[in-house]
Amino acid sequence: MSNRIDIKFIREALGLSFEGLGERIGVHRTTVNRWENGRSEPKGAARKLLENLQREAEARAPEGEAA
Repeated sequence: MSNRIDIKFIREALGLSFEGLGERIGVHRTTVNRWENGRSEPKGAARKLLENLQREAEARAPEGEAA
């Protein structure tokens, strides 16, 4: 896995909305939207949680569709 976190890939692979992903990691849906659109980046604990979710999403994705 690269250092890049693909928020949209995570959301779609796990079947989550902005709100659903925000609830999973403890942030507001607006924050998720800002991350996904490149207006800000996740840091600290949120970044660690997203790294874990990205690994989960990559494991679920069909081969060739990983972030």
